[in-house]
Amino acid sequence: MAGKVGMVVKNGVFLAILGVNFLPGSEFDQTWKIGDNKYLTRIYPVPVFFSSTKGESLKFMSDSVKRCYPDDNTYWTGSLAKKGNQYSKSSGTVRVSSEPSGGSDWWYQGWFKFNLSAIPDSSTIDTVALNFYCSNRSSQIPYAYVRLLPGDPVSASDPTLWSWLTTGTIVSPARSIDLNWQTRGLNAIGKAAVESCLGQNWIAFGLHEFTYRTGAWAEVKGHGSGENTPYLEIAYTLPARSDISMEEILEPGFVLPVGTIVTPTGRWRNRQPHPDNYYAWFIFINPAGQRTTLPGIQVLGQRGESDTVLFFTPFAFNDTGLWIVRCSTYAENDIDPNNDIRERYFRVIQNSGGNCFDVAVTEITSPVGVIDTGSTVVPRARWRNQSGNPATFFAYCALINPEGIRTYTNSVLLSDFPPSADTTIEFTPYNIGYQTGQWAVVCSTVALGDTNPDNDWRWGSFSVAAGGGSPKGWHEVSSVPLPPSSKAVKDGGWLTYDQGSGLFFIAKGNKTGDFYSYDPVADTWRELCLWPGGIENKGPAKGATGAADGAGHVFAVKGNNTLGFWCYYIDGDSWHQLRDVPAGPSGKKVKGGSDMVVINQSGNQYVYLLKGYKNEFYRYHCNGDSWEQLPDAPQALHPKWDKGSWLAYDGNRYIYAHKAKYHEFWRFDLYTAAWDTHRLKGMPFLSRTGKNKKAKDGSSGAYLNGGVFALKGGNTCEFYRYEPEGDTWTELEPMPEVGSTGKKKRVKGGGDLVAMGENILYALKGNKTRELWYYCYVPEADALGNGVQSEITTPVFTKERIRIFPSLAREGVLALEFEEEMRFLFPLKGALYDNAGKLVQIFAIDSHRASLNLTQLPAGIYWVSLENQSGLRFFRKIIIAH
Repeated sequence: MAGKVGMVVKNGVFLAILGVNFLPGSEFDQTWKIGDNKYLTRIYPVPVFFSSTKGESLKFMSDSVKRCYPDDNTYWTGSLAKKGNQYSKSSGTVRVSSEPSGGSDWWYQGWFKFNLSAIPDSSTIDTVALNFYCSNRSSQIPYAYVRLLPGDPVSASDPTLWSWLTTGTIVSPARSIDLNWQTRGLNAIGKAAVESCLGQNWIAFGLHEFTYRTGAWAEVKGHGSGENTPYLEIAYTLPARSDISMEEILEPGFVLPVGTIVTPTGRWRNRQPHPDNYYAWFIFINPAGQRTTLPGIQVLGQRGESDTVLFFTPFAFNDTGLWIVRCSTYAENDIDPNNDIRERYFRVIQNSGGNCFDVAVTEITSPVGVIDTGSTVVPRARWRNQSGNPATFFAYCALINPEGIRTYTNSVLLSDFPPSADTTIEFTPYNIGYQTGQWAVVCSTVALGDTNPDNDWRWGSFSVAAGGGSPKGWHEVSSVPLPPSSKAVKDGGWLTYDQGSGLFFIAKGNKTGDFYSYDPVADTWRELCLWPGGIENKGPAKGATGAADGAGHVFAVKGNNTLGFWCYYIDGDSWHQLRDVPAGPSGKKVKGGSDMVVINQSGNQYVYLLKGYKNEFYRYHCNGDSWEQLPDAPQALHPKWDKGSWLAYDGNRYIYAHKAKYHEFWRFDLYTAAWDTHRLKGMPFLSRTGKNKKAKDGSSGAYLNGGVFALKGGNTCEFYRYEPEGDTWTELEPMPEVGSTGKKKRVKGGGDLVAMGENILYALKGNKTRELWYYCYVPEADALGNGVQSEITTPVFTKERIRIFPSLAREGVLALEFEEEMRFLFPLKGALYDNAGKLVQIFAIDSHRASLNLTQLPAGIYWVSLENQSGLRFFRKIIIAH
């Protein structure tokens, strides 16, 4: 690759070509800049679609570019001189001159003939530029047209060639000829001519100096001039080509009883980014070599870069022996015949009793946890032969995306697998792509003679998230920019995540209008329109908060004893002041303790606002620009919702509200439009450090992965997760005190917490810093290895044979009982994990009754792990509630 061209794209808008640098005969790929110091390079001969930060689909044609040169043969470049009725034709240098006075001297015109064989005949020509090197010229400036020659200058007669050179269609207007390299872009006629000449593999142009009696002349290098050889630079687009591949034969399996009727099933893939049509076939060849072709299926408009599963006419297998199944595809202009056919063997056997065995899927070891988008995973799982007989079986693994579509299936054959043995099977690697959310992984056993189908399947799950490959815990990213105010984030600072654009929007507070967007994928910042002072001419301070709706808007209040309510329009980078927040019964303006969430209910969008520091609660109708007063937030013993109070929406029915200083925790029911009368447990005052601290300014909460996460703020770094099931809090890893500044800073005024995707939270530390952090949460089951998988089922070691009670342990004692048949499995290894996956206790079980003393453990969700001597284990969730 001799050179690259880059197209700068900012917020989805094409800005500029970065630069070109080529060697003769080279071609190049294209690079799009999608963020500061982040580039995306693709080589495609067909349309490519990218998503901008605004979420829309942007189409770029990935052009190929070639330089087409003249052959180093006689008359592929040259000059024709005319004096009166005399002509003189020469090869090589292209010389042009002004028409002499009275025809007394030679008058020169020149031409170029270019070899187009490098351009595929079916291409669409996008741009053409003639490039030539002027080595010498007169002091008088020569001017010349570029004209299309309708024939071959090599074989044309001199008079005919002269006529072409001076009267041919103009494809580039008159321009002066200067020394060194010159470029002449061709017009639409010139481009069309190049396109029409692709079949003949050449085209010719003349250089016509048209001035009269000026004495101007120029000499241009011709063919065989090395690095100064003239050339056409042609950008072209290949037509949409097809590449349909037969990916996988799903049915029939590998071993079938005779007489089985199967619905033949296969998976085909469109490997190009455009929709395409094709035919698919299934063929069976029996042990005698007789071929049966099933009726083909025509597929119309399968979307680009996608798979589809096709089901064919059911077929009965009545002949025992070794069969062949062959699947194939046909598409017009398919560029890769090597992936059009897939075939394999399978066996049809007599359905006799045969050798019986029991093979179980015991554990899925990969993929698990949180995986970054675009990662390649290697599925792995463990199988165990739990019988006394050898086993021959197929191990299958499939991946299912968040939409429920199976995107990957792979199988491995194990023959004569020994009795009482286990093994880990590794499947073909798979690129997970960019579909975020919760995926499923399923492993299964397929075998004739397997006596226990209950343990032939195991399900697991994993999450795909941008940045999900990061290790669990806190990680600092690029800091909030210093300009334009040169202030740090303080009281009134906030951030919100806009799912539509994939960006965070951040206000510094600190009485400044500084406002930014942050791209979490590129780790880049963009300074946005300043938040205006508005009618009240105040900047955001204590009580300021904002929330994005995912549809191009960010709603916000400034706090700071104002009533102004604002909307930032992402597309227009502009602020608009909306109808004020009501003064309400208290007559108070918005101060510290305020928070808001945006919720879509039955197709209508609302902003729910907790108006600090009192307990007024409102919702704003986005469609009608109007406010509605809702039941006040509960007062209980403390009516004041002070700085550090916050809201968190669960995405479904409830808004959680935490009252700063007093740690009252309440829930608002969207279905009934009322607050629950039952008060929930608030964030713990006592932390693992042994210190009692209250939630104050900087405290904030966000709902993620089935629970509420919260920063305590108040000049602490404490971090918690609340489990609605069990009404319990778990203290997690605190936000680091020391960040990129090297100074010890804790969360205080301006701190905020926001969820992104399934497993990521972003947080501002506030407290006169510009630090931005993210936290990668590994879900409870993934933290325990295979906890999200189906319970292990074996003939003896099963959950049904073990009793762990009570599941809600209020007295601090947990009892375990095992059925008598399990006595030979002892001793069992036991372990207790907290909800963050941290090991808190190890114990051994050596009899069918045991008890655990949990009185020293804080309340919360825990997991009991039991493992037998063969390495089989399962988990049981318990809740400790003192």
